[in-house]
Amino acid sequence: MLRLNDLRLRSLLCDVIFKVDNETFHAHKAVMASCSEFCRKKFLSCSENAPDQEIYTLEIHNLSSLGFRLLLDFIYTGELDVNDVTAQHITQAAIVMEMREIADMVAKRVGSLEIAPQAKTTAG
Repeated sequence: MLRLNDLRLRSLLCDVIFKVDNETFHAHKAVMASCSEFCRKKFLSCSENAPDQEIYTLEIHNLSSLGFRLLLDFIYTGELDVNDVTAQHITQAAIVMEMREIADMVAKRVGSLEIAPQAKTTAG
């Protein structure tokens, strides 16, 4: 899969472009359809309506580019950087892309994150 990620990062042999929050992400339909129910439905629907189209462009609204980027990186590398800043973005992306297992995994990781104790002040 890492070789596919290298191709994706170099925009080689990619056949889908996602536009998310004014950013563009290249990917491979087969990879995305194998991981995302949202993509599988979209690609199958598009292939019925425009079978000769080589590159599909999907614009996704109500999603942060950070969340989509982290989710896309996870799909291709198996690595996911979940912390208190990224968790909400990743969860939203996973829900929109219909990847419920990822949203559940993030919820479990967030629940196990150790929260640094805050400094206490006393007025006296």
